[in-house]
Amino acid sequence: MQTTKTIMDYLLELEQMMKQNTPFNSFFNTTQVTGQLLMNYESIAKGQETDIISVFNVGDKLTPYEVEFRLSRINKTMLIGSVKRGITNATTKGLLVKNSEMKLGAYGRKNYTWSLK
Repeated sequence: MQTTKTIMDYLLELEQMMKQNTPFNSFFNTTQVTGQLLMNYESIAKGQETDIISVFNVGDKLTPYEVEFRLSRINKTMLIGSVKRGITNATTKGLLVKNSEMKLGAYGRKNYTWSLK
């Protein structure tokens, strides 16, 4: 019998990955920063992933813009580029899944949706 995961299960799974030093970096160091600044940026990016996962409910199918909107409703302002990076990272880590369903989004264009895995 398969049980349904809760949001807390996903957040705990993400926290475990962070503690285990998984091979996934959350921050992409394209500016070649080093030392404490690099560690700070990595920490911020991982925190953003946690925030992104936290706005999903079981059964939700959200576009990046819908995630950005939900984050803003809980005073977690995030650039859309950061939202997209966080969604991509969470998908790579197996926490989110990209759906074939698309919704009309910003600028009148269709956007893919993601949901909890």
